[in-house]
Amino acid sequence: TEKRALAKLGADVFDFLQGDSFNAYCAFGTALGIAREGGFIPHDDDMDIVAFKDDWISDSSNLLSDIASHAENLSRQLNAAGFSSTAQLTHAKIYQSFNGIGLNLDVFPAVRNHGILATALKQVFPHEPSVISNRLLYGIPLPFPEDLDEYCLSVYGTNWKIPLRTFQHRMGSNT
Repeated sequence: TEKRALAKLGADVFDFLQGDSFNAYCAFGTALGIAREGGFIPHDDDMDIVAFKDDWISDSSNLLSDIASHAENLSRQLNAAGFSSTAQLTHAKIYQSFNGIGLNLDVFPAVRNHGILATALKQVFPHEPSVISNRLLYGIPLPFPEDLDEYCLSVYGTNWKIPLRTFQHRMGSNT
């Protein structure tokens, strides 16, 4: 299925990131999906990864420009490794075709800002996940925060277990 192919693409991206000394884990909707649904959220069409290096530090005045610069560099590195990536303002987007369907994977660079791990999205993590453990996503082991309840609470708030039915992605879109 395309969701298994997306999980496999994620595993390939993690292999590259870990080989290039990145800390990385499945995040945002992908972590929410595994915690709440046991897989991808049914109406979600992409995979989300947070990636950072220990020396990626930014102060508040340069946060967005630093993240945009990291997204641009990360996209270049992913392209050089054979992935089809474009730099967005907040992340590197990887697009791959699978049986005529577009697979989307977003890699969000994160920086430490006053000791807090932050991405350009509204989510700011009071602390980075201290323990990363592999979980199976469509039979493929991928790194996730070990305490998914704590992670989802810190990113989505107290109502994270309640699905937001009005939110929709379209599987196969490359936007």
